[in-house]
Amino acid sequence: MWSNIPLHQNILLWLTACPAIIVWIVESSTACPSPASPFAALDAVAAALYLFFIFIEAKADNEQYQFQTEKYRRISNKEKLSGDYKDGYCQSGLYR
Repeated sequence: MWSNIPLHQNILLWLTACPAIIVWIVESSTACPSPASPFAALDAVAAALYLFFIFIEAKADNEQYQFQTEKYRRISNKEKLSGDYKDGYCQSGLYR
């Protein structure tokens, strides 16, 4: 069965690059010349939000990695799984 994951990944990559493409098109357009604007408050808010979301993503990835590492360690040592490990899914921290 064909998976939609490659399609979704390409759409996400396109959406990531889309703001930069729009800025490049507007700045290179001769029909709408705009003077270079200084760093504004909106730019600071956008940068802060970007860094916040990067931090949250890194924290979530780290929690998931630690959970899966511990789960597979317990499985390989033939320990009895309980709680979240028995369910197979992390249900604490950011995954509550």
